[in-house]
Amino acid sequence: MMTELLLLLMGSANAGDDPWIAPAKTTNFFVAVSGEQFRDFVADEGELMPGSDPIRTVGGKLYIRHSLGENSDLTLDLPFVSSWSSGPNPSGLYARTTGVGLLQAELRRRWLEAISTRAVVRTGALHQSSRGRLTNLSEGTTDLGLGLGTGGVFPGNKRFYTADMGVSYWFRFPIQSGNEIPADEVSWTANMLVSPSSNMGIGAAVSGHHRLDGQSLGAVTVNNPADQWAALEAQQIKVGGRIMLYSTDNHPAICLTVLRAVWARNNPIDTTLVEFGVGWDMRRD
Repeated sequence: MMTELLLLLMGSANAGDDPWIAPAKTTNFFVAVSGEQFRDFVADEGELMPGSDPIRTVGGKLYIRHSLGENSDLTLDLPFVSSWSSGPNPSGLYARTTGVGLLQAELRRRWLEAISTRAVVRTGALHQSSRGRLTNLSEGTTDLGLGLGTGGVFPGNKRFYTADMGVSYWFRFPIQSGNEIPADEVSWTANMLVSPSSNMGIGAAVSGHHRLDGQSLGAVTVNNPADQWAALEAQQIKVGGRIMLYSTDNHPAICLTVLRAVWARNNPIDTTLVEFGVGWDMRRD
């Protein structure tokens, strides 16, 4: 029974969940749409810095998770995003930015049933010219991440539970030669779902990112104004929930995730993120 549940979850997991691997001879597709909004920032010592108008972002993503055998897979994350300010006649820092988001390729390997490692390359090179805006799609860098994940399926009385967590260290290459912007980062995620049936799971999700060095919001000194956001010692933790309908022979997997920032430093404190996705497997027999 445990093996059947694990295979079920591996086939419908979202990109980034640990330590699930796409089943052998399977390619998993996950299409997601998302929306995000923030306005108010928190500086180093927790002081609130209200914004004038909300910054809103909407977009879509295609995750392609391709099995490389029994214990490894390759994932591509292909996003297209638009970000804008709701204020009147936005321009400059608030100008609308639309384009390809943060491209990512991830190679994952499961060493034990409950442990995985990964190597990730991500790049914002396609939108580096707009990195100085509040409406930027990312900071325009190319980064290398190394991560560790763990998780499992735990049977209970007439239900089962799943839990997973992962942590990554990001080596962030300088935007321009001769400076140290941005500093390296640590990011992490954790999810715990209870499944009253084999078709559905509902529970909590949490994620965080922590830049390991940088300057304070409101006191940034950089040679190029476009580097001001990458120069911050930015940190944030989001907490929320997730509902999943697991894939069956007749239906794809469906996932709804809602996250809200509960703590931040040199970053927005009121970020709200909603993502809805549909995933399905294609066998390669």
